[in-house]
Amino acid sequence: MTTFLTLLRRTAVAMGAIAALTVTSEANAQAGTINLSNGSSCQYTSLTVDPTGAVNVTCDTGTPPPTSPGTFSLLANVASINTGTQTTTAFQVRRVGGTAGEVVVSYTATGSGGGCTAVDSGTLTFPALSAATQNIRVLAGATSGDCTVTITVADPGLSGTPSTLTKTVPVTAPIAGCPASDVTVRSLGGSGNANGTLLLASGAIASYALPKTTKNSGIFKLSETTSTFPMAPWYYEVHISKCKGLVEETAGDGCYIKSGNQRLLSKIWMVNPTATYPSKAVMDTRGICYTPGASTATITGEQYYINIRYTYASCSTLSVCGWVPQWTVWTYN
Repeated sequence: MTTFLTLLRRTAVAMGAIAALTVTSEANAQAGTINLSNGSSCQYTSLTVDPTGAVNVTCDTGTPPPTSPGTFSLLANVASINTGTQTTTAFQVRRVGGTAGEVVVSYTATGSGGGCTAVDSGTLTFPALSAATQNIRVLAGATSGDCTVTITVADPGLSGTPSTLTKTVPVTAPIAGCPASDVTVRSLGGSGNANGTLLLASGAIASYALPKTTKNSGIFKLSETTSTFPMAPWYYEVHISKCKGLVEETAGDGCYIKSGNQRLLSKIWMVNPTATYPSKAVMDTRGICYTPGASTATITGEQYYINIRYTYASCSTLSVCGWVPQWTVWTYN
C-alpha cells in the first residue's frame, strides 16, 4: 500500500486534481472513493496503475435519481370521435419533469348527448422512474354529443397546476354517403401555428378537422422541409370534404388540388359566399373550396376535413417523407 501511494504522488502533477486516495483494498479495487483537491470526490468503479506510473480512474457518473414526481397533463389527442366506436388513444395522460415515486391518476369519462364512457378501470398508475404516456380508452355513444374526460392526480399531485384537468371532444355521427374510414382525425391547432412535420408513407392519407375561425375564410398550407422532402417523381393531394379520409380527384372541384410543385402547397376555403365570390361555381374556377355550414368559432355547424395524400418514389433522408402543415385566417370575410 505504501508503494502504491508513492506511485500516486509521482503522478500528482499530471493528474492535477488528485490530493488523496481512500480505498478499501488494492489498487484494482472494484469500488471506492477518490478525493480531489477542490473538495469534491468521485465514486469510482475501477482504478489501475500502468507501468509508466500513470494512475487511471474510472468514475461512476450515473444519472442521479429523480427528486420530483413530475407534472401530469391530459391531452385530447383527436379532434372528434365517431358515434358507436371505441377509441384507445383519443385521450392521453403524460408525465414530464420528473419520475420520482409511484403516482396514481384517477379519471372519469362523461358526456352530453351521445357522450362517452370509460372502458378501463378508472385509474392509471405511473410506476417510479416511468414517464411512459398512458392512454384512456373511451366508448362513444350512439348519437352525437360531447365526450368529456377529467383526470385527478393523487398525492404528490401536480406541481404548480390544478390537481384536476378536463378535456372535451365532440362525438359526431358519420356523414351519409361517406365511405368508411379508420383514419384518425388530427387537430391543426391555432391560426399560424406550425404542427411539426406530417410524415406519411406513399399512398397513405391523413385527415385534419377543418379549423374554426372567427372569419369567413381560411387557408391551409403545407410548407416544404429540406430533411424530409421526397425524391421525384412525387406529388401531393389535398381534398377538403365532409368525409374524413376521402381524397377523390374531381375535375373543376375547388376543394381538391393535386400538384408536384412545392410552390403551390395551399388551399383556401370559404364558409359563406361574398360579392366577389357569389357562388360555388365562381369559387371552383378560382380554386377556392366552398364549405357551407362549416363550423366557425361562434357558430356550431357541420364538420369538414382536410384530407392529405402523398405519392412519391423515395425520400431524401428518412424512410417516410412529409411537409409541415398549418393554417391561417384568410382575408375573404
